[in-house]
Amino acid sequence: MSRQVTMSDVAEFFGKSMDWPFTQDEPARITRARIKRKNGEHVVGVILSRDDDYLGLFQWYAVDVPESRRLAMYEFMARVNYPRHVTTCQMGEQGGIGWRTVLFTKDSVFVPSQLRYALELLVSTADGYLPVVFSILYGNKSPMQALDDFAQEQKTFATGPAAASGGRREVAVVNSTIDLSEITADIASKSALGESQPPQLWMLMMDEPQARMLATEFAAPAESTFAASPVIINLPDGTAVVHFTLLHAEHIRQLVDTITNAVGVRCSGFTVHLPESDHSYVLQKISNLGEGIRVGDTLSFS
Repeated sequence: MSRQVTMSDVAEFFGKSMDWPFTQDEPARITRARIKRKNGEHVVGVILSRDDDYLGLFQWYAVDVPESRRLAMYEFMARVNYPRHVTTCQMGEQGGIGWRTVLFTKDSVFVPSQLRYALELLVSTADGYLPVVFSILYGNKSPMQALDDFAQEQKTFATGPAAASGGRREVAVVNSTIDLSEITADIASKSALGESQPPQLWMLMMDEPQARMLATEFAAPAESTFAASPVIINLPDGTAVVHFTLLHAEHIRQLVDTITNAVGVRCSGFTVHLPESDHSYVLQKISNLGEGIRVGDTLSFS
């Protein structure tokens, strides 16, 4: 049975699940934490909407953009936000800059693993772009030059079909304790409540390098519209999951064909959430990618 997410739920999540020291502003319905990542400090928080329809997830860098660099930062945001479907970069009136995303919660079961995944993706994205922000603010680089330099330095940008077609696909990398059973349980709970979920594919790889190869080499070119940027989820046992989200249900076979026709791709397990009409086709194709593949609880919709 669904229920409203409360401030106590978020407090327990920050304190126990994430082990973050936090503060709460009850009237504003905001929970905040200050955390450190590889490239710097971040203020991370969750806002409960007044009508309990969604959780607003936010991140702020520990720097403000001076007036003299705000035009350049607006250009950076326009360039970096254009291909994004999940997280976006925003700047406040006083020059604060950070990233935001939303989890819709109306008539939903509160699933802590879903919130963990969304926050980890948000922080990973923000921390990854911090060097770009600094190079624009303090290195006197143009946004285009800063992003081009960043893309050249990152191994998580596509070097295969996407690069050959003139586009780059960013691949987010997050660390998580989510497994295939939790993923399907989360989707099943939402489907039972009538929530619409996009077609999705999770592939369990033997290790992170294999996951990186799959995500970067065989993701769709930047100008393609059949899939969002893939996400690599590193698991505690050393394995990794590559998560693809389809933007249109009719393109599931195109994505699966791209993956299964690639040389050297092997997986040890997978979970899918896709239209009933594509179910047998996808299961047969992916099952050919390895011996003894573990199939998660696959979910279909009409």
